[in-house]
Amino acid sequence: MYKVTVLDEAKEMLKNHLKFLAKVSPNASRKLNKQFNDVLKILAQTPLTYPLWLTDFELTKSYRRFIFGKRYLAIYTVEDNRVIVAYVLDCRMNNVELFDNSDNE
Repeated sequence: MYKVTVLDEAKEMLKNHLKFLAKVSPNASRKLNKQFNDVLKILAQTPLTYPLWLTDFELTKSYRRFIFGKRYLAIYTVEDNRVIVAYVLDCRMNNVELFDNSDNE
């Protein structure tokens, strides 16, 4: 069994997506939250089920991804017996700035 941790930044991202969706449909917001929590239960059992997240960005860790609610992407890493969910993204948005380190060089 793996310990699943959702980082504060990822929690905030999810909360913002849920709040936005709740303005349109509270039921859809609850359903999305349930889908996310259902996947967390799967991650606790078999975190390597989901594919590696392949990207052009140079990352310091190996990340995996899962899609839920048709258009939301959660990015996580597995370290020893821990699963760490780092990001929860809306795939309809441009999220490049989260990963692009070219300005820091």
